[in-house]
Order: sequence, then structure tokens, then C-alpha cells
Amino acid sequence: MVMDIGMYCIQWGLLAFGTSVKNVMAMGTMRNGVDQTGAGTVQFEEGGILQFIVTGDSNTEERMIITGTKGYIVIKGPHHVPEEVLVSIDQGRGYARNETVRKFPLPDDSFCSWNYPGSVGFVHEIEEVARCLREGEKESGMFNWEETKVTAEIIEKIKAQIRA
Repeated sequence: MVMDIGMYCIQWGLLAFGTSVKNVMAMGTMRNGVDQTGAGTVQFEEGGILQFIVTGDSNTEERMIITGTKGYIVIKGPHHVPEEVLVSIDQGRGYARNETVRKFPLPDDSFCSWNYPGSVGFVHEIEEVARCLREGEKESGMFNWEETKVTAEIIEKIKAQIRA
């Protein structure tokens, strides 16, 4: 699940805090040699923390939280194709002000059914890849090669900890 869905969580963390990772902690379960459930925490050099859970064992909320020094961001589930992002600004211990709510409506998908809710949300990723191919670009300005390498490194660290 970490390679399937978790990579999108990690990408949110890189978007918020960059590619300088300080620490990766994880736990989870394996089934038939595959990570079935994974809970990951990624600490960034800037002090930000990303927390996420992905699982094939239950129907979870799939909410993700990115915590920084001045507040937090909640990506409401399913976090790999979110429709809503909540930004809260720290107002002191236990208090936060909801600064911004961004809505990203999914395209109409009434023409078919999906195995996973929100799968039509991947159309944005598909459109960006198609644009890069058409324009002869080898990487996207939205998510570059360095970010891809760091995502893979984090995934490998998480998988190794789950296997242990």
C-alpha cells in the first residue's frame, strides 16, 4: 500500500517542506510479501512532520496531516485524490484558526464505475504526463526528478521498517 497510495502522501510532504528529510519512522503489517498496512511519519529538516496511514485491511478515512511550526494542513480523504484541503494557523496551545479551505472537485465520472473511489482524480496526473510528452519535457515542473528520487528513498525506508 505504501508504494500504491503512500507515495502520494509523501509527495504532499515534499511539496510542503522540500526534499531535506531528517527522519523516517514507520510500522505496519505484511501479507504475502506485500505491505498491507503502513503508518508513516516523515520528519523534515525544516521541522515539519508528515503523518499518514494507508491500508488495504479496512475502510479508513485516509486523512493526512502535515504539521509545521505555524499550523497544520489536513488533506481530507481519500488523500491520493483529495477534494478538500484545510489549512489551520496556530493560535496558541490547543487553538487554531481555519485560514483557508481549498476545494478541488473531481471531474464527472458518471460514465463508468471504479474499483476505488475518486480514481477519476488521477486524470490531472495523466494530463500532466501527456503534456510533458507532447512538449518533449523529461520531467514536470510540478514534481521533478529529485522529488521522485526522495519519494522512492522514503518508501524504501518505510518498507524496510514494516518488514523488520
